[in-house]
This record gives sequence, structure tokens and C-alpha cells, in this order.
Amino acid sequence: MATIAQEVRDAFEQWSTAWNKGDLEGYLASYHDAEDIRWVRDTRVVRGKTAIAEMYRSSFSAPEQMGHLTLTHMEVTPAGECDAVVFATIEYTVNDQLSTAAFTAHLRKINGEWLILSDHTAG
Repeated sequence: MATIAQEVRDAFEQWSTAWNKGDLEGYLASYHDAEDIRWVRDTRVVRGKTAIAEMYRSSFSAPEQMGHLTLTHMEVTPAGECDAVVFATIEYTVNDQLSTAAFTAHLRKINGEWLILSDHTAG
């Protein structure tokens, strides 16, 4: 049986693969479908899966706008049997322009699936 850390890494690999294929809906499947989840970037806070999905869809209306996403320096810290905190660096390339950021995410295993409850990106 896989460890919590490996299960979480596998989930992020699946979501990153969806992103890199231009599959925004596959990527959005990473977020728990609830109105109390949140996405934070700098001082902007977006609450609820519906609002998060709308924000992504308005920013990435075509697959080619999504670029390529790579996660590095990932640290997964289990917080019980069904929760984990993830720290990692995002390397994001669009039109040969590289951007990097650090992020922290709180995940919970719900109905056998790891999902993001809180996503905070800085940089």
C-alpha cells in the first residue's frame, strides 16, 4: 500500500499531466467541490470551487495559454490519516518565458481521493 506522501505525489503528478496536456477541467478536478475551499495568490483570495474554476477558465480560455507546469522541491507532510500539507516550487513556462513561485496546499482524502482544500501561491 502506498504511503500518504506517495499518494499525494501521485495526485499532483496526475493534475500536472492534465495541465500540461491543456486539460483545464482535468486540472480543476484537483479542487474539492465545496464553497469553503480557497485559492490565494499574493493578496487575492478566491473562495469556492465554482469561483476558482471561473477564475482559471477566464485566464486560460485556450489550451495553448496554459503553457508547461513543473513541480519541484516537493515536501509532503502528512497531518493524520486523511490530511496532508504540501510545500513545493512551481516552474511555469509560457512562450519560452519561465516563471517560478512557491506554494503551500492543504489536501484531504475524501471518498478515497486526495483533493485540495486550500492553495496558497507566492511569487
